[in-house]
Amino acid sequence: MSGRRTVAGCVAVLALLTAGITACGSSGGSSTAPSDQGTNGSAAGTKSTVVFGSIGTYSGPYGALELDSLHALQAWAQTVNDSGGLAGHPVKIVYRDDKGDVAQALLGVKSMVEGDHAIAIVDAMESGTDAGYINYVEQKKIPVIGGESLDQAWMTNPYFFPTASTTIGFLTGQFNAVKEVGGTKLGIFLCAEFASCKAGIPLFKQITSELKIDYAGEQLVSTTATDYIAQCLALKDKGVDTVIPETDGTTASRILESCAQQNFHPKIILPASNIDQKNIKNPAFEGAYGINLSPLWFGTATTGKPWYEAYHKMFPDQVPNGYTTLGWQAGLVVGAALKNAPDEVTSADVLDGLWKIPAGSTFDGWTPPLTYTQGKPAKVGSCVWYAQVKNGAFTAPKGDAAVCVGE
Repeated sequence: MSGRRTVAGCVAVLALLTAGITACGSSGGSSTAPSDQGTNGSAAGTKSTVVFGSIGTYSGPYGALELDSLHALQAWAQTVNDSGGLAGHPVKIVYRDDKGDVAQALLGVKSMVEGDHAIAIVDAMESGTDAGYINYVEQKKIPVIGGESLDQAWMTNPYFFPTASTTIGFLTGQFNAVKEVGGTKLGIFLCAEFASCKAGIPLFKQITSELKIDYAGEQLVSTTATDYIAQCLALKDKGVDTVIPETDGTTASRILESCAQQNFHPKIILPASNIDQKNIKNPAFEGAYGINLSPLWFGTATTGKPWYEAYHKMFPDQVPNGYTTLGWQAGLVVGAALKNAPDEVTSADVLDGLWKIPAGSTFDGWTPPLTYTQGKPAKVGSCVWYAQVKNGAFTAPKGDAAVCVGE
């Protein structure tokens, strides 16, 4: 990771991001953990089937979020097959549940590559478990394309192809939202359970300084605390008017309720998936800005219409959330890489197609500007999508377009 201006703090904030973004709430739907493998539905096409593997922590208390991203990928694959496949190749999606364990992640990826003959891993909902298979995909030259791109591998490994902003881009978009909401002084509620959360403080200071945001510091909070009155009053006394709870969704709710009890009503910025169907009706979240890594999942946005129709056709009983466009985003990119696929498709063909994608491509607004170069880590724009809670419902304060900082 040496030689990159802002990467030094990324390992330090890995646990913070895992706790505050991946494990941040519930989907609001009725998703259940899948079996260890599965496919999309019917397939069309006259050539050999192309198999993509997908992996995530689909079981456990936060599995519904990652499962929703898989559903979006499956909806993309079905749409492709309904249209004749990728250059005539039917698409098959297989997947594995890593159960939050790096050893299971490696076993899952190996079984998809060697048993199911997957030529790429698409929509990797890493949650930190990609550490288990980094060396394997490098050795086998298997591309890992899209998913939750919030750890080291997505910024440093040339076989990882993020389709959304990485850690630095996400934090930049999150802190930039202070300006979007009209805030003047930022304070952060920071998880106390992980030592690495404290280690990430220099990165917060660096990014806020670069964005010329007045940063008043952070307050450590524990998920088991009975209240957060002291932390709320500390930020209130510093003149903070905007807060970011870098915590799980339940803790964020309790923090904001404690602050309201102290007549402290700051502007709120947090990962969009923290605002689930319960929190969106909580008065403490009124006006909150949600930050998303992929296009918005509500309303009638033109960017999301094809996704919306395909997703709801396959999963009519599911309630969408901030993760239900992430898998579609990954599918669009791998689809572009194989738009001119040969009769027999290999991982090398996927890699070659990815490297041929024009630098700065945004896939009609579905991704930040992406640049993939052979032998080098990907370059990704610092772009996020903003949602806002108004009157107990989501709105799109910047429209359906991504907001890119420094582009």
